[in-house]
Amino acid sequence: MKLVRLVKWAKTLYLHVGPVFHKSLEVGGGFVSWNRGGFNFTLKFSTHGDHAGWTSNVCVGSLLLELNVHDTRHWNWQEKRFYRDGEEPGFEGYPHE
Repeated sequence: MKLVRLVKWAKTLYLHVGPVFHKSLEVGGGFVSWNRGGFNFTLKFSTHGDHAGWTSNVCVGSLLLELNVHDTRHWNWQEKRFYRDGEEPGFEGYPHE
């Protein structure tokens, strides 16, 4: 696995760094269809759950810019902790629902 990589989709480009100590950094953005002509700002921090960490984005018109620093581990909802190395999460559905 590469420590630094560029991820390109049809209308987006992201720089992804990590994981280092179960943490990753994503910086990027692109064009979205859900916010034509508007302004949207999101700032979120969480300590548990899949991709826990810092999430922020700014969307002006159809242009989206994001900065995310998140934990790469999956959350074990039954045990209320991250899965340990070697444990496998079950994805038959969302166990917390």
